[in-house]
Amino acid sequence: LWSEVAPITIGRILPGVALLNGKVYVVGGELESCIMGNGECYDPRENSWTQIACMIETRCEFGLCALNNRLYAIGGWVKEDIGRSIETYDPISNTWKLHGELPEPRFSMGVVAYE
Repeated sequence: LWSEVAPITIGRILPGVALLNGKVYVVGGELESCIMGNGECYDPRENSWTQIACMIETRCEFGLCALNNRLYAIGGWVKEDIGRSIETYDPISNTWKLHGELPEPRFSMGVVAYE
């Protein structure tokens, strides 16, 4: 069954979406032709959204996945170009850090963490 939940605070297209520790993270994307770096976290227990720290680089059409209690933002449209950078998000400290680069720029891809 489908049920209605609290609406996201900022509407966006082409964000990264991932599940981490039972919460849904919606990060980056595009709004009115502007690539975004901000993000929100949905807590289904509270039925509410919380703003999280902005990514270091604005990006849309990127891969987002969860692994080892971190989010990984990978590639995408970064500013005006296809990106190679990888960022990690720590929900405990609410911070993003650059974490290396892809061998080749990529966008509009799916990613998954396999442990």
